[in-house]
Amino acid sequence: MKLVYRCVCSLALAFFLTTVAACGEGGDGGAGGGAIASVAWDPVNDPTVVSYTVHYGKQSGGSVGSCDYEHSVDVTVPATAIAGLEFNTQYYFAISAFNGSHSNCSAEVAEMTPSGESNVQPM
Repeated sequence: MKLVYRCVCSLALAFFLTTVAACGEGGDGGAGGGAIASVAWDPVNDPTVVSYTVHYGKQSGGSVGSCDYEHSVDVTVPATAIAGLEFNTQYYFAISAFNGSHSNCSAEVAEMTPSGESNVQPM
């Protein structure tokens, strides 16, 4: 199962597109590490941007531009996979760019992870 949501987000530096897809680990009833969120966005058209931070958590960041989330991961390319997420759980994601200081966070994208239940029937 692969869900893809698209929404236009903005940073103080530029506009970009965020895609979030949540996928469950296959066929093991939820064991083996949890759900995975693949997050990708168009890079900011600013040569001074050296990295991005993906902010995420089970609680909304609150207001637009806020980066107040439980977790974050820094990346140098405009895509990453976040593993170990709980199944059947709503997660919220936002991106900020870094060029010596962090920009405001993008608009938030919400994604429900899959249930993790196997579609394979026992024999």
